[in-house]
Amino acid sequence: MELKANNAAFGIFTKHKKPVLAVCVAAILIVIALVGLHLWDQKVKSDQAKAYLSGHNAYSKGQFDRAIKSLEEAKKLNPNDAKTHTNLAQSYEAKGRLDKAAGEYEASLKVNPNQPEACYNLAIIYKSQGKLDKAVEGLSQAVKLNGNFVAARIALGDLYAQKGDNTKAKEQYQKVIDMKPFGVDLEAIKGKLSNLK
Repeated sequence: MELKANNAAFGIFTKHKKPVLAVCVAAILIVIALVGLHLWDQKVKSDQAKAYLSGHNAYSKGQFDRAIKSLEEAKKLNPNDAKTHTNLAQSYEAKGRLDKAAGEYEASLKVNPNQPEACYNLAIIYKSQGKLDKAVEGLSQAVKLNGNFVAARIALGDLYAQKGDNTKAKEQYQKVIDMKPFGVDLEAIKGKLSNLK
């Protein structure tokens, strides 16, 4: 009985040999392609990590041109890596290329909007470019993400004062004073507060 079943199965295979063979070959090719894609993906991730680390190390040593070159390469390999954009922005900022730096901070925040330091740095660039409303927006986001971000609160208070919104400026300065942060000249902040009408 078992021999008949095997013979019947073999008969079906030999009768439909070409389609069955084609399906087997297709399945093998799909597996090979998937393995190849996985290996390629691992290589790209490894290359991106090496380029990022090279750029990060160059930045740490003050070698900003080298950092930019490596980080641009890392960005090409993975354009959705927020930390690459942020480090690239810092490198451009160190070279005084503020438009490029702003673009990289914006790209970083698009990938990961929960970065108070990137919001702060971008806002400071906007302030230097005279884009005060955008600067207020960025600093407000920074303090929203990190309520204890003292530098952002001080900068936000300064911007509100510059724009003539003394009530909001006082609010930011008072929050800094209430926080009693270590290493901050609170007398200077109190002076700013008392100078507001």
